[in-house]
Amino acid sequence: MAIGRTGDDERPWRSTVTGRVDVTHVLHRGERRAVRTYLPPGYERDDRDHPVLVMFDGQNLFDRSTTAFGMEWGIDETVDALVTEGRIPGLVVVGIDSPQDPWGRYAEYTAWDWMLDGRPITADGAATADLLAEQVVPLVRRTYRVAQDRTRVGLAGSSMGGYMTLYAGLRHPALFGRLLAFSPVLLDEPMRGSLLRDHLVHTGFAPGTWVSLDMGGAEHLGYVDHPDRLVEDLEATAAACRASVRPPERLAARVVPGAAHDELAWGARFADVLLWAFFDGPEPASG
Repeated sequence: MAIGRTGDDERPWRSTVTGRVDVTHVLHRGERRAVRTYLPPGYERDDRDHPVLVMFDGQNLFDRSTTAFGMEWGIDETVDALVTEGRIPGLVVVGIDSPQDPWGRYAEYTAWDWMLDGRPITADGAATADLLAEQVVPLVRRTYRVAQDRTRVGLAGSSMGGYMTLYAGLRHPALFGRLLAFSPVLLDEPMRGSLLRDHLVHTGFAPGTWVSLDMGGAEHLGYVDHPDRLVEDLEATAAACRASVRPPERLAARVVPGAAHDELAWGARFADVLLWAFFDGPEPASG
């Protein structure tokens, strides 16, 4: 089993990968960025094209040894179980790593410039979205049996990855037909989230797009000035999405009682959101 590392510092967590997760790399701004591709049980034995879900923060999805804080979503275990139980036929999940530097992540995961603690952040979200469309998805399509039709191609992320899920879905509407935003952070202060909400209203989602939004009832961030701010911003974001999601049943927005802002919480509700968005499951329960 591999021991994860950050730079030269050994982490105490051993690999927790279940099944097959391939790791390759793409170049972004001259930097190698890991692309982690999970293949479901039975992939090697059949010849079907599988639906595919692309996700931000790939280092936190499958393997505790690659995480920053020892918490992973457990996507591999969740999809393995759904396939084994016969609840879904299969799903390929592709994670693109984010920068290790949090300031770099702020830049790559927002689309308009902003300030945090007096430090300017030059937003690079357009290039991040284009990286998915121009490098990551083509690489996956060349390498694996995955869907070409946007109705079977999704994008997901959490926190500011949720912000980027909505933004990239608007920027590349012909590519992504399912958008799953877990705890999307679109605060007016500090990251000028109203600009993305305005963009949602003015641009609109492509016809037939499915959009899932959620927020935990116990989420806290260091730069949130009020305990209810994240939930209030989720409601504002849902209102912006309602302007273009048709039919309206393809928008799910909910508050999850007691849920925190971390990978364990997002992983706990991943299966229900996935089933609703890709496999005609019931809408996940609201709080």
